[in-house]
This record gives sequence, C-alpha cells and structure tokens, in this order.
Amino acid sequence: MAERLTPLVIDVGDGAVRLQLGDSGAAVQLGHPPPLEELARALGRLPALGPAADLAPAEAAATLALQLDTIVDASRALCREQSLDPAELALIPHHQAGLYATAIARRLGTRRVVVPALAPTAPAPHQEAATTGRRPVWFDDRPRDTALYDRAQLPPDAILRGPAILDHPTSPVAIEPGDRATLDTDGNLVIDVRLGKGK
Repeated sequence: MAERLTPLVIDVGDGAVRLQLGDSGAAVQLGHPPPLEELARALGRLPALGPAADLAPAEAAATLALQLDTIVDASRALCREQSLDPAELALIPHHQAGLYATAIARRLGTRRVVVPALAPTAPAPHQEAATTGRRPVWFDDRPRDTALYDRAQLPPDAILRGPAILDHPTSPVAIEPGDRATLDTDGNLVIDVRLGKGK
C-alpha cells in the first residue's frame, strides 16, 4: 500500500455497506441500500443474467449516484471524527465494493485504491491473454465501450487503463475512464484515480 496513507475498508455484502477506518476502530454500517448487484448488472458492470432487467441503465446510474453519495458522506464523517483529510486515505474494497471504489474515491478526493490480492493462480503469459471481450458499461451518465479481463489471469506486469472491468466471481473490479491500474509485488491491484469530475 502507498506510504503514509490510512486505509478505509469498504465492504459490500449481505444487504449492507460497511466502512472501517484504519486501526482506529472507527466504523459504520449503512443499512439496506438499494440492491447494488442489480444496479451493477443494469449498468453492465456485472454480466446480465437472463433477459434484460426492467431497470433502465439511466435510472440505475442515477440511483447508484445517490447511493455512492451516501457512502461518501459517511466516509467523510469518519474522517472528521479522526481529524483526517480524505486525501490521506487509500480505499480498500472487499467483495463487490471493487465495482464502485474508484467512483467513491473520486468523490472523496482520494487518489489511491488498493484491491487486495487474490489467491495465487497461474496467470496468463501476457495481458492480452487475460482479455475476455468488450461490452458497453455505463460510467457516470453514459455507456462506454469497455475492455473485459479475467482478473485472476492478469500477469504481474499488467498495466490497465480505464474503462475496464476485471471479472471475478467474488471480487470484481471496475476501473473508470482516466484511471490506471497495476499489480504491486504482493499481487494487490493498485489503482491511481484521476481526480476531477465527480469529486
């Protein structure tokens, strides 16, 4: 992880969003958010299951933006309690939080997202071999042609530029337009977030 950055762990699962700030013990759980998995499928961040859902992508994008604002507000409140500047954070997403972490970081003014390493597997010999295709994915308020990768197959020297989706059964990741991701020596996915729109 980047030097002198305080980790903010974000976990999405079981109908709740959990935030944990560093070693301070400061934490918060947000109750029953909209079904983030359903939103992710409507936006193309996760593959569709069966026929298209009734939820239109534009409606899903607006709903997701509201949910992310709630997460950002709670994160800022934790920072205030600990007298921390959000710029001093590194976001650590768990489970499906990787689909939203860079969007949250941009809103917070946080430049670094570190996605914990997966269990060791045999990687592809080169980055192109980990590519699984392309599909339209909504980022902000419009769809973008987006590269798809098998996250578990990424080689150690992979360099990814958004938009990209790293598919994985339990820990998928979205890399938003303008962001850049690499793997560190421990296998963590390190995303450098371009601050600006949405901050």
